[in-house]
Parts: sequence; structure tokens; C-alpha cells
Amino acid sequence: MYSKDFCNIYNEYGWDYFSITMGNAILKYFEINNKIIKKHLDLGCGVGTLCDFLYNKGIKTTGIDISNDMIELCKTKNSNINFFVSDITKYSSEEKYDLITLTCDVVNHILKESELKLLLKNAYTMLNKDGYIIFDIYDKKYLPLNKNIVSNRDNDIKVQYYITEKETLVNTNVKVIQNKNLVFEYDVLEKLYDIEFIKQLLTKYNFKIIKAEKKILNEKQRFEDKIYIICKK
Repeated sequence: MYSKDFCNIYNEYGWDYFSITMGNAILKYFEINNKIIKKHLDLGCGVGTLCDFLYNKGIKTTGIDISNDMIELCKTKNSNINFFVSDITKYSSEEKYDLITLTCDVVNHILKESELKLLLKNAYTMLNKDGYIIFDIYDKKYLPLNKNIVSNRDNDIKVQYYITEKETLVNTNVKVIQNKNLVFEYDVLEKLYDIEFIKQLLTKYNFKIIKAEKKILNEKQRFEDKIYIICKK
């Protein structure tokens, strides 16, 4: 469970660009393929950036996250969206959705394969006929291991990431530095999943794999360490 401090840091210095870029690409993909999305579920919604983006495009959206502090932030940003605290690996609902998303390496945050299997099984039942699930995972070949990645922000603030690997796990050390002083540090542990294993799981749970590529369309990537998976019920 992320601390309240981490949630606030994530909200202020997080990865909004990723959710917005992915949201734009998803909508363009559906437009090209003449698919209308009316109801959307975001599993592992974080601070709700993708939900807010799709809501402002006229889509009814619901966000789920295990962190109460994340959900409280979501609610303060957009009180018109349904946000709930729940473990996404166990979440199930009688609601049916046209689109389910897990973005910004949410799948990699699931450390147990048994929990990922349960999530996919539940997701399939929550999709409408011809519904879609879209998510991303790390591409290990392009993961920038053992090197400092620095993102310069306003007010002399730098966010520094350092990723290390141990067997099938990766740890991302996050530091926020202001005027050369360390103001926050946190470690995020994730699991690396092989794309062929993911494909086998999706097939097992009856998903039709549409694509598993480096991009959804032709959107510009800030980092090259992702594989995007689009599946249909």
C-alpha cells in the first residue's frame, strides 16, 4: 500500500503525460475501428488522470484503486466520477463495460501470477459483448536498468528514478530533489512478465488478442520500455 506522502508526490510529479497520451491513442484507435465506448472501467486508476480524461470526452467512467489515499485524491479532482477503493485483483461487478484499462504498468504491480489470473478472469466477465481490455507491460529489453533517469520539473525540482533487477522483479527507487536537497524517497517493487506468458493467459481466458506492440497507433513515446496489449472479448 502506498503512503499518503507517495500519493501526493505521485499526484504532483507523476506520469499524467502517459495517461493522456494513452487516452488519446485509445480514442483514436476506436474511432478508426468504428467502435463507440460508452462505459469504461480503469483498474489501478492511481490519481484518476485517465478517468478524468475520458469523462471529459463524454464517456461514463469508473476508477478502482487499492489505495484509499489515491482514491481520496481522485474524488477531490473530479467528484462526478465513481471512484472506489478495492483490490483490483479481486474486484468483480455485475456492471458491464465497453472498455477496461490497466495503464502505467499496473499489471507489473501484480506480483503474484495467481492474482493476475483472477483479475483477467473477472475482467472477462465484466466486459460487454465485443468489449475491449487494454493494458501495458514493461518490455524488459528496453528497460533502463542501473542508470539514473532524471526528470526536471519547475521550481528547481528534479525527480530521479533508478531501476534495478533481481530475477523476475524490478525495483524503482524514486527520489524528489529540490535545490539539491532530498525531500522524498520511495521504492516501488514490480514483476516482469514475459509477453508470451501474457498471451497464453489471455488465450486461456478466451480473449482475442488484437495487437501487442510498442505503440497503440503512431503516438510519440517518451520512453521505449512498454508493450501495449489490446484484446477483445
